[in-house]
Amino acid sequence: MRVLEALRILQEATVYCKKRNIDTPEVREALDLLNRYCIHKWRIAGFRHNLRSDGQRNEELEGQQQVLRVYFSGIYGDIRGLL
Repeated sequence: MRVLEALRILQEATVYCKKRNIDTPEVREALDLLNRYCIHKWRIAGFRHNLRSDGQRNEELEGQQQVLRVYFSGIYGDIRGLL
């Protein structure tokens, strides 16, 4: 998997987290790859921590999406600096 593909996977996970479970091996693999290059490791850890959506109400899923957007933005900024 390439860095740009991993970023695309995280972006899709952020967009679709309200519609489906995003805690998949593909997302975890993308996070593992990006963890090697991300300057701020806490952003990867935060994204990983907020993957689970089992049993959450729609309002909670909206909050999850907002949190994931913030983490993704930070991860993207760190990686963009390297590219």
